[in-house]
Amino acid sequence: RSGQVVIAADTVVVRDHCILNKPGTRKEAIEMLTSLSGRSHQVITGVCIASPSPYKRVKQFEDVASVTFRKLELPEIEFY
Repeated sequence: RSGQVVIAADTVVVRDHCILNKPGTRKEAIEMLTSLSGRSHQVITGVCIASPSPYKRVKQFEDVASVTFRKLELPEIEFY
């Protein structure tokens, strides 16, 4: 709508310089969690805030978190 502030954000997981897509199936989720088990990866979130006229300001920023999973056992992964 006109005159509204718009806030948008998205998050990606990066392992070994590759963006991991959101798993579409249970099998893909298990494969992803298995690939992250016992390793570090990055979680990157980008945010954009846009204000309406007459200011038309846009603010963009991102944050990167390094996350390390302990070694996960298959029953834990399947439960998750």
